[in-house]
Amino acid sequence: MTALSTLGAVEALIAKRRDELIIGHDFMRRLEGEAKLSSLRRLLPRLAFFTFAFQDMLKLARESCSDPVLAPIVASLEEGDRGHDRWFVEDLEGLSIELSAHSLFGAEYETGRRVAYGLISLLQSASSDHERLALLLSLEAAAREFFIRVPGFAQRAGVERELRYFGSTHLAAEEAHEVFTADAQKTLDALPVPEHSRRAVSETVEKTFALLLRLAAHLADALSDCRPPVPG
Repeated sequence: MTALSTLGAVEALIAKRRDELIIGHDFMRRLEGEAKLSSLRRLLPRLAFFTFAFQDMLKLARESCSDPVLAPIVASLEEGDRGHDRWFVEDLEGLSIELSAHSLFGAEYETGRRVAYGLISLLQSASSDHERLALLLSLEAAAREFFIRVPGFAQRAGVERELRYFGSTHLAAEEAHEVFTADAQKTLDALPVPEHSRRAVSETVEKTFALLLRLAAHLADALSDCRPPVPG
């Protein structure tokens, strides 16, 4: 394994794991294929707990971050995603999808809750801000693949209204994060990772993607009646 001596190397590892584990996953494949409104209506509630908890993950990471260089980066990620949970609620209301607290904490959505709890546990147990940032960057990398695909799925499913969380608005907001601008990315790539933190950072990336794979399988199940595109 290449030594993770810089955050650029960490991002390269994240991109590699994203390409290996997420892009070709059955969930992503089904988002690219046949689309049904009934499947979309099953899918969206399964993301509810994770979506709400993600706001707490960002806040927890920002409050825990003390490194003078990394703290502004983590804070900018929180700022860039603030309020997106309200977009999620607006989309559910627009599609007449009801979600009660009782159902949110029911058995059907347990996997989403456990994944969120696992990620929060990783943030709380992290011994360095580099680990926390690596977790957030892993989530952002995987989420982008979802937000690239879900607007098209919704349109093919017959959704005529403009969605915010699950539409092009959110994708544009994700790509506009300050940390992902060309100048900021160049600075981020060059930042060193202390030698004593490198193994833990690598393990955090792997644990984050392991949890995301559990979530992806849970979400793919909601689309089990939607055929993926035929290869070739």
